[in-house]
Amino acid sequence: MSKNIENQKFVLCFLLSICLILSLTVGCRKGADIKRKKVQIVYGTWEAMPKQQEYIKKIINEFNKNSQDIEVKLEVIYGLDKLIIELASGVAPDCFFMHRYLIGKSVETGTLLSLDDFINSDTKKDYYQVAWESLTYNGKIYGMPVQMQTMAVIYNKTLFDRYNIPYPKDNWRINDFLDTAISITRIEKDKQKIYGLICPKHGWHFFLRMNGTDIFNNAGTECLLDTPRAIEALKLYCDMRNKYKVMPTSMEAQERGGIEPFMTGTIGMYLGNSNVIQEFEKIKKFEWDVVPAPLNSHDDRRIVKSMAMCNSIYAKTKHPKEAYEFLRFYSSKRGLRIMTEICKNGIPPHRELVKEMFPMKDTAPRLWIFWNGLDNAIPLPMTPTKGIEARGKIQPEIDRIVLGLDDINKISDITKKANAMLKE
Repeated sequence: MSKNIENQKFVLCFLLSICLILSLTVGCRKGADIKRKKVQIVYGTWEAMPKQQEYIKKIINEFNKNSQDIEVKLEVIYGLDKLIIELASGVAPDCFFMHRYLIGKSVETGTLLSLDDFINSDTKKDYYQVAWESLTYNGKIYGMPVQMQTMAVIYNKTLFDRYNIPYPKDNWRINDFLDTAISITRIEKDKQKIYGLICPKHGWHFFLRMNGTDIFNNAGTECLLDTPRAIEALKLYCDMRNKYKVMPTSMEAQERGGIEPFMTGTIGMYLGNSNVIQEFEKIKKFEWDVVPAPLNSHDDRRIVKSMAMCNSIYAKTKHPKEAYEFLRFYSSKRGLRIMTEICKNGIPPHRELVKEMFPMKDTAPRLWIFWNGLDNAIPLPMTPTKGIEARGKIQPEIDRIVLGLDDINKISDITKKANAMLKE
């Protein structure tokens, strides 16, 4: 009898042990399942060109592969205007590619999250200081830098050689710039027009920056267009366009398409930002090189103005920490290398990477010219909401001056109008 009882106890203990083991196994499996469940965040971008989509997807895939806790989903936003609507409607993605120009307005409407709680001094030291300054509004940082946009002159070496015109030198000045553009401009025997210079739309902005000024002051609270430097720059732009006729007219440029005139070999020089590199690298029909924008007549040192394009975090996201983790990888040396190897949208803001990807060498094209000087660069002015609105109002009036339809003396009234709007 006692032996049966002992056997029953043994069986009972055995069964209890099995149950315990099974419960622990199931519990561990549940714990593993919970651990494997990742936080999902959405990254939005309005960079929709095939090469842009290629590197963005590659960055996201690599991040997802190596992250144990976060999974990033891509949302393609077709146009910056669509992003602005999503931000205003409260349905924006957790994080997104942001135009630095809209940071001021977005902060004022409460749609951007400050990154000051995430970014530390160790993170900052890997990037150019001007990148952080360019993304700072009212003392706080609102973006992780992705690209730097800097200004330089790209010139057609083959065209210079054909007309026996000396190549621009790194220490050239604005008067040399004008003389060079005049020397190139001509009509060839087949009646093909050859122009000395072309700029992007509203190219007079670049002339302001070359002359050490801008549309607004650094705080974006005062219009500077009636200052001596601004008037001098605007007059030079108007003269090069309307008096010396070294630039295509708007209709000609439009018919031949954006930067396309330079790429066809009929323009001597292109003054613009580094975001054109990926297009100009497609040029096969002629040799080209890069030279710094000319020095103005007032300063002995070239004033390098730059801005950073960035990724930002939506103020209402439920996952700010996870969003920042992804943005940190995107802007890491590895993330930016992926971007730059596939598509040179601009200059990477990472100090080490930019020197590896754009090494200093004397052979053309000297792409390092775009980043040389970033250590001492200053950011373009940050524009608040009122500044964006004022700029939109005065732009058509400035265009009339540029087109030669109005006298440059009208710039005084335009400036007063802009400053009145800024004070409202």
